[in-house]
Parts: sequence; C-alpha cells; structure tokens
Amino acid sequence: MIKLDENYRIEPDSSNWALHCEKAGGRNPKTGEQGTSRTVSYHGRLEYALRQYLDDSLKDCPDIQTMFAKIDELHTRFDAFCADKTWATLKELRKNDAKPQA
Repeated sequence: MIKLDENYRIEPDSSNWALHCEKAGGRNPKTGEQGTSRTVSYHGRLEYALRQYLDDSLKDCPDIQTMFAKIDELHTRFDAFCADKTWATLKELRKNDAKPQA
C-alpha cells in the first residue's frame, strides 16, 4: 500500500492499481451521524492512478491561483516521497507494472 495523503492510497493487485479514496461524507438525516464516502477506481498502470489522484485533488480548487498552489503542494509532497526510503518501493512496484502479463 502507498499512502498518498490522509484520504487517498494506492494498492497494486495482480493486474491493476487500485486508487482508494475515503472522505467524510454527509450526515445521516435519521441518526445525525457523520457518514464516510469510499470510492475505488482501478487503473492498468500506476501512471493512470496517479493522474486520477491529481485530477481529483484539483477539482475542489475555486480558482487558478488555488490550483497552482495545490500543484506546488503535490509536487513538494511527491519530492518528499521520492526522497524517502519508500521511493525504492515505488520503483520496484513500477518495474513490476512494466512487466508483461503471462
């Protein structure tokens, strides 16, 4: 599992990359309890899962300045991720993604 932020993570399986998102949802009108929204999208390549994450992350931006700030934040986060020991894990997963399926 690769944790991207507090809401998103990526998990590889035998043939796909699963992008998981878990966010606070709306309140249940009967109980008043906070709900949780969970979505999973499946991607044939890691690149596509990361593109979906980027796309989802930018959708809440109200203007272009906020969008650029969010892109800078994500760039910084990925730089930190790459500098961490988990970069070796990501590179290994990427190599496995490039291998032809039997």
